[in-house]
Amino acid sequence: MTSGKQQSAPLTYTTNINDLTACDHMLVLLDARTWTSGNDTAQFVEHIHTAMRLGVHLNCVHEFPAVVGPPRFECEFGLMFGEDWTPPHLTGGKTNLYKEIALALKGVEWRQPGLVAFASKIAGSADEHTPIDVKVPDTYQPKRGPNRWKTPQMAQQVERIIQLFDSDHDYIVTAAELHVFLLRVDEDTTMETSQQMYDDMHRTSYVKRDGQISVDELAAYWVDRFPDASQTLLGAARSSAPLPTAPLPAPVAASAVVAAPPEPLADMDA
Repeated sequence: MTSGKQQSAPLTYTTNINDLTACDHMLVLLDARTWTSGNDTAQFVEHIHTAMRLGVHLNCVHEFPAVVGPPRFECEFGLMFGEDWTPPHLTGGKTNLYKEIALALKGVEWRQPGLVAFASKIAGSADEHTPIDVKVPDTYQPKRGPNRWKTPQMAQQVERIIQLFDSDHDYIVTAAELHVFLLRVDEDTTMETSQQMYDDMHRTSYVKRDGQISVDELAAYWVDRFPDASQTLLGAARSSAPLPTAPLPAPVAASAVVAAPPEPLADMDA
């Protein structure tokens, strides 16, 4: 970065959490993946706790939605305040992650000005570390399950499945929405069958125990458990052909699901 004719010191960075205490800032990139990446999100939350306890400044940058430009996993900022996204203890009080306005990054011609503004903020906000006493409430439930974003193939499949599931676009799937989707798999599906699958899913390791099923949880479950059915449905959706009627996968017994962890993503890709 430069100011007039005087060049500043080069910006250095690390991805090693053990070097965090030597940093002036920790980057918190807010996009559709941040709070929806299963076990990796849980680990990221722990990194945020560590940064706060060390007094490292948390620099939030948000991938702002736009109608032009390539996909950037952008999302509406309001989603960050849902309890299924940012953990509640990071949205208020002294541990409020959003007490500073998150810097918005846009696409195409607006990308470069956003990055310049980000660099200026980094250069002008370094300060002495001020540790925060982070107390994680007993009600906090870390995210669980595989990270659906780790491979492009998995991410694309899940995103398309989400579009089929979430009819009212509120990022939460109800039993009624699941039933509508299952009718596209098997037109003879009863509401009782859909409700049974919905109830069984609440007992799996894909779903956080909060009484709701988010679209990312349900889509990851469907793509991982029923990859053949997912591919068939997505192929029909891409070609605008009528969705096929196929035998509905039987709900798995709750005890068996709880005992069996999700299959690794690598296995599914293979």
